[in-house]
Amino acid sequence: MPETDRHRGGVREGAGRKSSWQHGTADKQIKVPGALADRVMALARELDTQMEAGESSPARAKAPRKRTRPQRIAGVTAELQALLDEYSAWREGMPANLQEGEQAQRLDETIDQLQTAIDSLDAIEPPRIGK
Repeated sequence: MPETDRHRGGVREGAGRKSSWQHGTADKQIKVPGALADRVMALARELDTQMEAGESSPARAKAPRKRTRPQRIAGVTAELQALLDEYSAWREGMPANLQEGEQAQRLDETIDQLQTAIDSLDAIEPPRIGK
């Protein structure tokens, strides 16, 4: 064997293509359905970018705390109130020549229905645990 051929091949530190992953240099092959391969790879890349150095899994954001039923009723009431305000502003901003027309009547009916719904929601007194 010639002298120059003896130094070819084998494992050399720092040789080869560098990993594109931020965490870990050892790759592991897994089998996934071909239809999911791109999505699984995208998820793996996302997880890799979210992980802090030295973590074994990415930090998870806390799920938002579920709103209570009374809070949800208050939210619906607030949405209805916002709609009522918009319809009232629309009705008040109508030109004088349209104040008595069909659209004005429909706006008045809508405003009345929204106010009735708000009043009904305000009257709800939901039960509470232990009370």
